[in-house]
Amino acid sequence: PLHKAVAFGHVAVVEALLEHSRVEVDARVGQPVVPTEFAAQSGEETALHLAAAHTYHFAHTHHTRIVALLLAAGADPNVSCARGRTAAHLGAQAGNAGVVVEL
Repeated sequence: PLHKAVAFGHVAVVEALLEHSRVEVDARVGQPVVPTEFAAQSGEETALHLAAAHTYHFAHTHHTRIVALLLAAGADPNVSCARGRTAAHLGAQAGNAGVVVEL
């Protein structure tokens, strides 16, 4: 549920999941659980990777807020995905300056 909420930019759902359930904030996507156009392309991304890699510019503020929430919940910004990229790499590649600043 956390990865889907992050991928779709649902800030309130992410907040609720982090606050009221026992989610492993650095859990990796084993198999893509959302359509590839929502960034779960290779598997092994964390929720932080998904938020940082989001390319819909109108939703960047949502994903910047989600990155802040994930970091506050203990997400590790230094974790690399299967392709060796950190959340900062993915945020920069997506042109999401707010995410890069948060990281």
